[in-house]
Order: sequence, then C-alpha cells, then structure tokens
Amino acid sequence: MLPGRRIELRFRAPYPTNVGVGIDTQMLTQVSDTAAHPELDGYFHVQDTVPVSAPDPNFFWRVLVILPAAQQGAVNYTISIANISQDQNLTGTQKIAKPAAFSILRLPNPTAQPSTVLFPAGNTIPDQKHPRDGPDRALILDHITLAGWLVSTPLPAGSNDAEDLHYGIWLDNDFIERNYQATTDGLNTASMPGRWYTWGDNVIHPKQPIPLTGGAAPNAGTFLTVGHAADNMNVELNAWHKSSHAGQTPPGWIPNPDPAAPDIVWPFDVQRPFNLTSDLQADDYVILSGALVEDSGHLHEDTPHTPEYWRSTCWDDHYKSHGGWLEIHPLDSIRRVPPPLVRKHPQVLQVCDNGRGQTPTAVDMDIPAQPPAPPTDYSQLRFREIVDDRFTDIATVNTHVVEVDPCDPTQLHVQVKINAQGHFKAVYLVWWQEESTKRPPHCKKRPQGKPEPEQLGICSRKPSLPQCKHIND
Repeated sequence: MLPGRRIELRFRAPYPTNVGVGIDTQMLTQVSDTAAHPELDGYFHVQDTVPVSAPDPNFFWRVLVILPAAQQGAVNYTISIANISQDQNLTGTQKIAKPAAFSILRLPNPTAQPSTVLFPAGNTIPDQKHPRDGPDRALILDHITLAGWLVSTPLPAGSNDAEDLHYGIWLDNDFIERNYQATTDGLNTASMPGRWYTWGDNVIHPKQPIPLTGGAAPNAGTFLTVGHAADNMNVELNAWHKSSHAGQTPPGWIPNPDPAAPDIVWPFDVQRPFNLTSDLQADDYVILSGALVEDSGHLHEDTPHTPEYWRSTCWDDHYKSHGGWLEIHPLDSIRRVPPPLVRKHPQVLQVCDNGRGQTPTAVDMDIPAQPPAPPTDYSQLRFREIVDDRFTDIATVNTHVVEVDPCDPTQLHVQVKINAQGHFKAVYLVWWQEESTKRPPHCKKRPQGKPEPEQLGICSRKPSLPQCKHIND
C-alpha cells in the first residue's frame, strides 16, 4: 500500500453498536462530522452503515480513518477495529470485544505480487497467459476485488504440465453493490477491449471496445458476461515453471505442495493462502483480488464444434471479438471470511441467434436457489432479474417470462424466446427468505406432462409451464 494520510475501512459488524479504531497502541478519536480536524493527531468517522440482509444482525460499515502523522509516511503499522457494546449493564473492558487487527505494509514487500511478475507490460514472458497491453490487450483493470463462494476445492498441481490453478467463484452480488458505485474511479471509465480470433480477422472485422459499466452501478452482471465460461466468475493463478525461466524463482515464492510437480512454484500456499489454518474447500466464502481481464472466445477450437463454440461464435458475430468472458487472471490474494447469512445465487441466461442455425432461439428453464432444498416450511423463494443492456436487444425478444413456478415454488421459472438475429442476456439472483406464512404446496404433475383437471386454469394463464406443454396433444 502506498503512503497516504487516510484509509477507508469496509467490514461487517453488529448494529447498533459502537466501534473503536486503533493505530498501533493509540486509540483514535471518533468525530461525527466530515470536516477536517487539524487539532487531532488521527481520528475516524463512520461514513455509512447499511443492512446486509433482513435476518442478518450484521451491517456493512464504511469507516474513514485519518492517520496520525507518524503513520502517514512509508512505514508499516497495525490497525485494529473493536466492537464496543452499547449494553448499559456492562462496564469498562466488559464492553469491548477482542479487536480485529491487520498489518498495513507500506515498506517494500519481499514477496513479488503475481500480477507484477506474471502480467508485465510489454512483451509476454513464459507462463504469462494474456497480453497486458498492445493491439490484443486483455487488461481491463488492475486490483479488482470480488467475493463469493468457491465453485470447487482448489488443488495443487499434480504434474509439471499444469498451467493454472482455478479459484472460480459464484459471485456475491451484494458485495459488489456495496463496494462499487457508478462513480467508482476506474470502473466508470473502463472498457472491455475485445479479443480477436486472428490478426487477419481483426483487419477485416475490427474489434469494438464495449464500456464495462456504461456509467451504471456495477453488479454481478457486469462481470458475468457471455461466452461458454460465464455461469461463474473464472479466477486463475498462473503456475511459474522454473525450467521456463532458467531455474529462477520470484522472491518469496514457494514450491508446489505436491512433489509430483517439482518444476512449479507459487506466490503463496495455494491450499492455505495467507495463514489459513485449514485448506480451502468448495463453497467456502472468499474475498479475492487480482487483474480483471477479458479472455477470448477460443474460436480456434477443432471440429466437431461444441454448443459452447457456436454460442461464443454467435456473440462474436453480434459484438466483434466479445465472444469470450471476463476473469481474474492472475489472482493476487484470496482470504476466507464468514459468509453472509443469505446466499443469493447467480445464474446466467443467454440466448443468441446469428442465422447459422446452430444456437437455440428459446430457453425454458427452472433455476433453484442454493441450497436447492428450502431450509424450512416458511422459506419462500425470492429472485431478482438483472438484464444486461450491453448484450441485449430487447426489441428482438418476443417471449419473456420470469416467475416463481406456480407448480413448484422451490424453482424460478424463466422462459425467453428471441426473433431472428436476436440476443438476450441476464443474470438471475435466487435466494431463500424466511416469511411468516408457509410455502405453497407443489402441484400434481402427470409423468407424460398432461395437467390434472384442476390445473387447467393455470395452463390457460401460464401455457409455458412444463406440465402444460402437451395440453392439446
């Protein structure tokens, strides 16, 4: 972290409560206004407290800290945050919970950061996967921080042929909307550069950059774009092969844990990064940072072509050189933290037609929450649709149904159909919310799809439901 006079803290903590902020051994004074206080050698101001979700006792806090003069230069220091109870029955130290303490490093860090080593400007180096700059640059923004649930358990390389380690996550949309605004520097002017299929193709059909946010507030749909790797956020850490670098290892990097891959080193313990006491596992909630890049649609794939290839081709036809997806690559840091009480699971839906006859023009699907089984009889399915205006021509959409399935209240039913040359992309957030009334029961469904007589009324209003598809057979 560069030297400076202030730092902003963002964290989850109970509310209502009081917080205390300390720098090394000094507890700072809290002020209630936003004015400068030159009479104080360090102070803090609570900027905002926002509920995380209805059942969660924790709020999201934003606290601005003006550092004491001694910590404003190129020095390391420890910052601590304490929860101070408002319970009047407690006194003295009884009111203060054990502080959370963090080391702020402003002196040179002896361990080389992955994006510095593996994603340099200029010519590519061995083990670098994307060009940082130049005519086919991949970089959108450095130092992007996202959060979510790990898709799978990250494992160390099992052979020297390994290229990357994957830390893909199901994005937490609430984290994005709390931490980024429409005016956030960098994001508000960033663009997706486009990644060409070949240099020659780009000469004939030049790629066209697309604004990352277009001036709108970022959300999960900002980062979950089109292409065949779009359902979760792809996150990768490049392997460093010593044999590709004359046997050299970046300062502070460590050997691969599996002796079957002695040629590979990593910037940190890939299973227990940054002093974790147990291995990362699938569904762990993590906060991670790294370089946000755009990957290509991988249209060099050999025949026979897969459905994913044709889907990426369709998007590439409509938005030249944007048939790929966004990813964090390389990963700089990752830490496991307690998850929010309510998990809002994201699901991408995309429909695209380019006249080649290789992509479906309609999607009819059910989307479950996570976990799929409702926690209680009072758990009601809730959802939110985020239509991506960057990749949607709403004039070409002729069917658009989004509803909690009337015959299966544990599923979100989505049906989208487009006209010729149409395209539609959206992210659906689905979660459980505890209510005071029980969830409606399931309807009866015949195995062959015909509705029960008492369901005919439903089918006249919702003919798209699965049990109504063969009503006229």
